[in-house]
Amino acid sequence: MKRTLHVVGDKFVFKIPGWGKMCKVFCVTPGTVEDCVRNLQEGNLLIICPGGVREALFSNPVNYQVMWGKRLGFAKVVLGANVVSI
Repeated sequence: MKRTLHVVGDKFVFKIPGWGKMCKVFCVTPGTVEDCVRNLQEGNLLIICPGGVREALFSNPVNYQVMWGKRLGFAKVVLGANVVSI
């Protein structure tokens, strides 16, 4: 079975003119639960960074703290797709 590696991108990236098409070429998928579940159910591999853009921009690299807040979409993806996660 051929499996493709997909990376979850923030939804705002797909609203930038031209970027949506480029993301599709490089297998970047919108960060919706539905899109992620579909990708996993199709047998693809998926990279999810639960803290996303917010954590990347606002966390302190010296005193790193997880900034997930109430973000539970990544857990909903695993449960919805019924797949093994690592």
